Amino acid sequence: MDLEKSRAINFENISPRNLIKSEKEKLNSDATALINSLDAQLKQSDTDSLLRLASLERLASSWFSLGSPAASGIYAEEIAKTRENASSWGIAGTTFLLCLKSAENEDIKKFCFNRSVKSLEKAISYDPDDMDHQINLALCYVEKPLEENPMKGIMMLLELNRANPDNIAVMLQLGKLALQTNQIERAITRFESVLNIDAENIEAHCYLADIYGQSNSEKAQFHGSYCKQ
Repeated sequence: MDLEKSRAINFENISPRNLIKSEKEKLNSDATALINSLDAQLKQSDTDSLLRLASLERLASSWFSLGSPAASGIYAEEIAKTRENASSWGIAGTTFLLCLKSAENEDIKKFCFNRSVKSLEKAISYDPDDMDHQINLALCYVEKPLEENPMKGIMMLLELNRANPDNIAVMLQLGKLALQTNQIERAITRFESVLNIDAENIEAHCYLADIYGQSNSEKAQFHGSYCKQ
């Protein structure tokens, strides 16, 4: 990655502190009281690493429950910096990815994109064999395509598929993307490939049931029977 691209990825229009402040303004009185209490506990635990970690976990969980993956991700990132392992960085990256998918504000989307990419790259550095981290990293670029390389996310998924042709999670993601771009036949092929490996995969059956719902009642009924289980 050249210097200009690196600068583009590292640039953020908002800070973690300002984002949390903005998210607090959206809370009702009960939720505000909860977060303020947890913030106070975090400040009191600064000299005790175990208490600080527990406070960070409560804040991450509470913010997520309150519907703010952006704020939750900030605390998940702090947890990952403390634990420094693949799982913790993966949780931080996935939380920021959820923010990226749901945020409407462009600055927040940029913030979550940058943080998700960095966190997932950290997770991969600790565990290069965990496909989930690699899939989620690709999805970051699918959700927010780069101007200079808009197909990067899809190409990453296709490369993962070529390297791991029996990986169901990758095939499901490619099938979903095919649906989103109205490539129905390609989506069917992807979901049927999943069923060739796992004949009872509920997610693949449900997508096929939806696809065939208006065109083939027999196939829709067959695949739909798995969705009702």
